[in-house]
Amino acid sequence: KLKGNLLHIPIWVNKDKELTKDTNQRTRSFLFTMLASSIALIFKINKIKFYENGIVSTNLPISEQLVGARASRSTHPKSLFNFSKLLSRILNKEFAVTNPFYWKTKSDVIELFKKHKFTNLIKYANSCSHVRTTDKTYTHCGVCSQCVERRIATLYHNIGENDPEEMYKTQLFTDTIKKPEDKVMVESYIKHAQLLENIDSFEFFQRFGEVNRIVSNLNMKSSIAAEKILKLHRRHGSQAIKVIETQIKKNADIIARKEVKQNSLLQMILNQSGKNNKNHPLSHQFPIPEDTQWNDIFIEIFSKDSAKIKVNGKVLTFTAIDMGFRDRRKGDLPNKQWDLLVSFAESDGVLNWNSPNPKRAAQKDIQTLKRILCTFFQLTEPPIHRYNPQTGYVTKFKLKDSRYGKS
Repeated sequence: KLKGNLLHIPIWVNKDKELTKDTNQRTRSFLFTMLASSIALIFKINKIKFYENGIVSTNLPISEQLVGARASRSTHPKSLFNFSKLLSRILNKEFAVTNPFYWKTKSDVIELFKKHKFTNLIKYANSCSHVRTTDKTYTHCGVCSQCVERRIATLYHNIGENDPEEMYKTQLFTDTIKKPEDKVMVESYIKHAQLLENIDSFEFFQRFGEVNRIVSNLNMKSSIAAEKILKLHRRHGSQAIKVIETQIKKNADIIARKEVKQNSLLQMILNQSGKNNKNHPLSHQFPIPEDTQWNDIFIEIFSKDSAKIKVNGKVLTFTAIDMGFRDRRKGDLPNKQWDLLVSFAESDGVLNWNSPNPKRAAQKDIQTLKRILCTFFQLTEPPIHRYNPQTGYVTKFKLKDSRYGKS
């Protein structure tokens, strides 16, 4: 399809053996930039382009253990911005180094392949960072961050025939992941995606402060850039979660027969689910009518550890423990998420820094409160709106505090 439209220019680059034995290639983007800009100038072109998805370019840390391992800034917006400044100064004219794929996830990029009917080329491209340990049989290790990113994207689009699993030494979801460092990487990647799917803006920018160093390098208002970066990462999280859901359904037979391999990603996901259930043991679930939405639910806190719940005419009373708010460390006492729910009730469903107990609005506690309520009411939509700097946290359900004769 591209015959006659591309000009191949071979360049030989060799590093003197005496220089270093370091293999991390941290400066490769600088080398590529200088080579590409030199060729561009020959053709009187004042721009070069890197093509990398925005998740990898932004490269937020997926866990504390892996900050150093994945700290590459090859196509980071600030790196490309500084390359542009450097070349513009050297050449004494405007020269741009850009990344047209920055606002796309890996799955979004694969969507372009599908649109232009290039998916047949995917199997010929190598994404693996462990190229020294792969061979002709297995061109991809299957467990490095690049392999996981690629596999999630191709599975999301169900194009296995163009990304054959036989190319991977380790099958991402079903094979045992042998090395501890690989297990940490894969598990951290998935947990990171799970976090991103429904993260609110306050937690996102608080947790990932490095985003503040990016927004001024994207040629748009910082507030717009920040919102777009947040949406990009939420979309990435949603795409990864969809793949997990599909894989659980696909492997339902081995799950039912308890034949899931030890230390496989599938086992990690199932164990993670089990841990969540242990953290929030339930005595009851509210029998909600079909098609119930959060705005159909009314919770009235009428004592220090009990609530009356009304849903479409059905009224039932539950203790905090019945609803799943048990503090496992204190036996049968309510946990701090119950206190947080009470705080919401005291403020008519709104919690911000002007509320009576603003410290209770800790991000982790809010996320845990959401999970407990979703489990109790058997709803998947988050029960609390994403944080808004003007309004704070606002519940999607109605709340009332009638303790001590309040009305």
